[in-house]
Amino acid sequence: PIALRMDGRRAAPRRGAVVATCKRLVVLCLPLAFVLLLLAAGTSLPRVMLERHAGERSLGVFSAVAAMSGAIGLLYSALGQTALPRLARMFASDREQFRNAMGRMMLFSAVVGLAMLAGSWCWGVRLVTMVYGRQSVVTAELVTGLVAVGVLGNTSSLLGAGLTASRRFWSQLGAALMILVITAAAGAWLI
Repeated sequence: PIALRMDGRRAAPRRGAVVATCKRLVVLCLPLAFVLLLLAAGTSLPRVMLERHAGERSLGVFSAVAAMSGAIGLLYSALGQTALPRLARMFASDREQFRNAMGRMMLFSAVVGLAMLAGSWCWGVRLVTMVYGRQSVVTAELVTGLVAVGVLGNTSSLLGAGLTASRRFWSQLGAALMILVITAAAGAWLI
């Protein structure tokens, strides 16, 4: 913090205060760094496993279909990040309002997720064919399954915004670790 001197000019903060503030900030945010590391590993893990076991062609088809589902994730991420300051204020001042806002976000996620699942079942293969050309291995089940995984990931993104707003950073680390373990287990079983 910058202090004013008696003559009205700003005084430089003391070095010790700056160092102490930086240390507290690092300790506070360190779990989020590990959360991002685990989430990035969870995103890359299925691709690595698929390439190793089924080859580049299967990886290409998977990546093409997953990219379409992942595009919606950007919207969810933007929604969560935009709502984060307001959620933090609500959590600090009115927990009931915070719970209502999180409930509305989850309802939004459920409605959009169901619409995406229905749309992917009905038009997913056609859309993949229009964008990437005919792929014999792309089925409605594959597209819908990847969209379902995307919907769960998007919902967890919104829940993560709520956990961040409530400053529950260590909880996010446990959740990210569970996501990575589940992803590894599902990849080993399904690939």
